[in-house]
This record gives sequence, C-alpha cells and structure tokens, in this order.
Amino acid sequence: KVVFVLALAFKVVQIQKKKRFKNLPPLLQYILFISIGIYREDFQGRLFFS
Repeated sequence: KVVFVLALAFKVVQIQKKKRFKNLPPLLQYILFISIGIYREDFQGRLFFS
C-alpha cells in the first residue's frame, strides 16, 4: 500500500511538471489523483476477483 501511495505521489509530481492542472490548488490535485488511484485499484481488484 505504501508503494502504491509513493508511486501515486510520483505520478502527481510528473503531471504537475506538465502543468495540465496548473489552475487547480495542490490539495485538490492530490485528492483528485488519490480518488482516481483508489478507483482504478478497486476496479482492477474487482475484475481480478470476479
């Protein structure tokens, strides 16, 4: 789980460098990407265990 969070944080930094979401506050960006990450993890988990 820790590795997943670290990878997610790294991805957020990479995207911030691209400045796609430069208009969003950093906290909102963080929440957005955590939500996307959790959704993807949950979706893949359900697919795997279904």
